[in-house]
Amino acid sequence: MKNKLLLAFLAISILFNACKKKVEEPAEQDPFKLGYSNLAVEEHKKDLETTGMDFMKKVNTMPDEKFIKVMKHLNDLELELQSNNLKQMNSFAEGASNKSLAKILETATNNDTEKLSDNYGIYTYSSSTKKWTRTSSTDKLEINFPAYENGTVNNAKITMTYVLSGINASIEDELLELPKSATATLVVDRVEEMKFSSAYEYKPDGTPTKTDISLKMGSFTMAFNVANNAEVLTNSFLFSKGTENLFSFNSTVNGTLNLNLANESETPTDIVKNANANFEIMNIKFSGIFDVKGFSDDQKAYENLESEQERNKKEVAGLNKFSQFVAINKTTNSIIAKTEFVSVSDEYCHTNWYTDQQICNTSYDWEPRLVFKDGSKLSFEAFKENGFAKLIKEIEDYGDKF
Repeated sequence: MKNKLLLAFLAISILFNACKKKVEEPAEQDPFKLGYSNLAVEEHKKDLETTGMDFMKKVNTMPDEKFIKVMKHLNDLELELQSNNLKQMNSFAEGASNKSLAKILETATNNDTEKLSDNYGIYTYSSSTKKWTRTSSTDKLEINFPAYENGTVNNAKITMTYVLSGINASIEDELLELPKSATATLVVDRVEEMKFSSAYEYKPDGTPTKTDISLKMGSFTMAFNVANNAEVLTNSFLFSKGTENLFSFNSTVNGTLNLNLANESETPTDIVKNANANFEIMNIKFSGIFDVKGFSDDQKAYENLESEQERNKKEVAGLNKFSQFVAINKTTNSIIAKTEFVSVSDEYCHTNWYTDQQICNTSYDWEPRLVFKDGSKLSFEAFKENGFAKLIKEIEDYGDKF
């Protein structure tokens, strides 16, 4: 979504893509009644502009993690094993090498894994013969190999286990038995360098009701949890380095969360009672509430206007009337800035080759502005290139499956 980053993307992905949920403020604390921070506005602006860069400084160390080099060396040893589970571990290493959190999360939430028991066995590499040998196993897939180029000792070990749920699902016309849990661990010199673990619960038809995923990648960890009991849908994500939480995302939806009802519903309020969402980037927390019913009713008054510009103005007015968004300093528990939505336009022109006339058209959109205590404003351009929008989209896309 063009220029709808961070807080704006939260508004769109949570409030519009996910059935336009109505947001209700947390019962324990109303973030919109907090006072403004006493720090100077210019200091806040500088902090906001550098938060994305500070985040990326942490992420930029990810390609230096040991497990990436080890997985690359395993590929060089040409193990003849067609395993989606092993491909998944390689994909984690590739995503980490490219510092792509969205790719890592996409890989972690992809259930396209074959029944691991089809590949059970212990594979051992011989540095003297440059060949692999396989011995049978009834409970795991294990791979033993030298961690680095020119290594002669098998000091790296990958171990994979898998438990079936007993529930089948049809995926692309193929009947597959879904996993109940799965683990994949890479140990180098007796130190755990990478570990992926997942646990799942389903409805009888294979629809997921709960997912718990954790991934250790050297000094980085990623945890993702989604659950839907037909009345409450929770979605949480946490990304950390060491003991420092770098990024987190949480949302809760309350209602009658039934797939058939959702397909038959005409308005979001048919299935959703309320919801709330927030995400945090290091020391900054973004929170928002949105009255979907009020906004939806308001839209009916202008949805048939012929002028796109007038519709856009009305929509922006509705966003500002029925929503509140704030950026909060977690240390001082005070408001850094509030958010307002503004109209934006983009003119594009082309030449009519038959008449040699230039024809111009204007499209209209909206984007957010942070509004500080002194009334000054700041766009979200400072966060444009850091990939948060894509990461949040991956989180929401997976949550939509529930």
